Amino acid sequence: MSDSIIAVHGLGGHAFRSWTHEATDKMWLRDFLPHQVPRARIATFGYDARVAKSRAVVELLDSAQSLLLDVKLLRSTPEEQERPLVLIGHSLGGIIIKKALVMAQQQVDSQYILDKMCCVVFLGVPHLGSSVANTAETLVSIAQIFGDFNTRHLEELKKESPSLRDLAQAFGQLEGFKIITVTEGLETAIPFTNKSVHVSFVSWRG
Repeated sequence: MSDSIIAVHGLGGHAFRSWTHEATDKMWLRDFLPHQVPRARIATFGYDARVAKSRAVVELLDSAQSLLLDVKLLRSTPEEQERPLVLIGHSLGGIIIKKALVMAQQQVDSQYILDKMCCVVFLGVPHLGSSVANTAETLVSIAQIFGDFNTRHLEELKKESPSLRDLAQAFGQLEGFKIITVTEGLETAIPFTNKSVHVSFVSWRG
């Protein structure tokens, strides 16, 4: 049976736009990946990377729980539960995937998901945090521009974050699936600020 592939976007991203080339409107998950894995079931998971001030802040735990629930819904039939599962995460999306899989291991009714885990692909994921999230200037700049930006997610991405270190240790105990890590060779500019971020070797070795 062919794989089930779920992609999770990064901080400030979008379930569809993050995987789409702006100039051509070509979406990687829709227009290119199916040619490589024609029988795979491909989905994208979206979460609130921006949260209205009037609403409760969505934290990493909530996003991971939502991802885990969506995975279970997509695999609700015996046939779907037999599909090997591939998860792709960009930036914060990779952190959410790690948390969701750790939660699956801790929940008796979710452990079957790990039995069919085939591979996790990390795209520029700051496993041990990023120094850019430590700067108050970046936090303030983003908050002022968007107004409704979820700064809690930025807190989770702080360099040497204790929560990220704990998560890295818990995720490291999971077994039975491959891990592919793609790191950044160049710095990526943060829109609307004078900051850029580079996911270093030290950061991604979680």
